[in-house]
Amino acid sequence: MTRVSSSNISIQTLSGEVESTDATQFSALDNIHSPLKDRTVSIVPSSSDEKPGFDSLPDELLLKILGNLQTPPEKKALPTVTYRPFRGLAKLLSKLSKVMRKVFGLISHKSIAPPKNEIRLSLVSKGINRIRSDYSLWKEIAEDYGISLNSLILKGNDIQEECQKQISKIILAEVKRRVSFLSDSLPIKREMLARLEKPISKALLREVIELRDTYTVYTTLARNKGIFKTLPKLENVSLEKHREELDKWFNDYLAKLSTIEDLNFSDKQLSILPESITKLRALKSLNLNWNSFSRVPESIGNLTTLTWLELKGNKLTDLPNSLIGLKSLTDLELSNNKLSSLPIWIKEFPKLSHIYLQNNRFTSIPKCIEKSKSLRKVILEGNPIKAE
Repeated sequence: MTRVSSSNISIQTLSGEVESTDATQFSALDNIHSPLKDRTVSIVPSSSDEKPGFDSLPDELLLKILGNLQTPPEKKALPTVTYRPFRGLAKLLSKLSKVMRKVFGLISHKSIAPPKNEIRLSLVSKGINRIRSDYSLWKEIAEDYGISLNSLILKGNDIQEECQKQISKIILAEVKRRVSFLSDSLPIKREMLARLEKPISKALLREVIELRDTYTVYTTLARNKGIFKTLPKLENVSLEKHREELDKWFNDYLAKLSTIEDLNFSDKQLSILPESITKLRALKSLNLNWNSFSRVPESIGNLTTLTWLELKGNKLTDLPNSLIGLKSLTDLELSNNKLSSLPIWIKEFPKLSHIYLQNNRFTSIPKCIEKSKSLRKVILEGNPIKAE
């Protein structure tokens, strides 16, 4: 093999090193342009006993090993010229604007238009803020009226815009489903469904949900007392007018309705209770199981004669302080919600003997239960309670 270096050149064959030659004899090698320069070259030895020297190699082989002795001329790159039209004019205008700003104060920074990309970013930012605000309002409606968003699936690059589109569709579909529970004999059902097919404001959507729940409650009350046919059946009037007529109907029949002791509103898709429910002073048992309450209606706290309250299968995360007034309560059903704690005032209920808390989110036994003197039965099955 052959190695070319600045000090010496060695030619090595398969049988070993045969000659080491002083580099001064081959000073021309330093200027050789060869693809094999500074590499190792293998040479097969001849059959002769005489060891071949570098001088004895044929010219053709030397050319193959060392390449052409003539160094090719270097190619010089042509100078590049950038054509910039009106460059001088742009500089002149720039200097002129600076002078005018300093001397006359005629041109302010605000008057200079930002680059196109900054304008685009500004518009995108405004769009994102609008989408965020819109999404938060839709989400607030969903939380207030217990509308599940489990079917929300986010795909694509613009997640927020996709959220905005899907959440409005989910809420509208759920409201339509709830409205469909109303009796077909009520004209308001057709009116509500027709309105939900058109663009609707979020404020008006809230009105639709609450009016639908009010009609559902009053329909149950009317059937309980056999006066369903007396309910107002208005057509082509505002939602506010419907609400006024319903309140008037309730007050007209309050004497008869106020004697009701047991009410069953289970599985009615309710998310609110009308304030007028507090006028039912004889009510002892209220069943609100399997509805869509995200919070306990404040009005329940005024039902001081209530002994049995059922709120199973809703979306409750806490209990309001308004319930402190339920001193006659003996049984409280709160299973299948999202509760992780209970207020301390639960222990103050003098007659509360049974409380059902299974399938919630309690990680320990609430302190108020341990301190209660009246409780006889507490069910906590299905909670992630950690063993101490």
